[in-house]
Amino acid sequence: MNLARVFCFLIILGSSAVATFGQTDPVIYTKDPDCTGTPLALTSNTLSVDYATQAFPFCFQNDTGSNVYQLDLVFSEVPAATNFECFTDIWTDCSQSSVTNIVDGTLTVTFDMFDQPIAMPSAPQPCFSNDGTGGDCPGFLGISAEAQTTQTPIINETPEPNSIILFGSGLVLFFAGAKLRLRART
Repeated sequence: MNLARVFCFLIILGSSAVATFGQTDPVIYTKDPDCTGTPLALTSNTLSVDYATQAFPFCFQNDTGSNVYQLDLVFSEVPAATNFECFTDIWTDCSQSSVTNIVDGTLTVTFDMFDQPIAMPSAPQPCFSNDGTGGDCPGFLGISAEAQTTQTPIINETPEPNSIILFGSGLVLFFAGAKLRLRART
């Protein structure tokens, strides 16, 4: 009976360890679309989106009247301590360019997507700094063309410090309780 209790408790501890390890952060991926519904209008080289209320995936359409060789994708109202990775199969480069703190604890995060190193390619170019994804990117979003931005989770390999403290305190309580029970028997 006691051995069964110990195994049950170890299973619960193991489950909490798995939950601790499963912390996730988003990947922002701008790609050729599978759009449904009405896309957002891109009228300049900057697209501003409220991260807290915008549903993902979302589509946008180039309504600038010319090819877009650089896009600044700006997310406002991003929860603090949110880490991103950036990928694209349209522009040749994708990087997080700035993070601005806002008073209420949220952030504004800006991603730069641009064509590099050729300003106006006639054929797809290698995706250089695209977080190592490789492949070829056209380098621009054509007139009236649509793009889709998705957000998918990435697993954070290092658990947050609060999770480690919580898990460690559970282990300390477990061993303290086991020691007290062992003393009570003798």
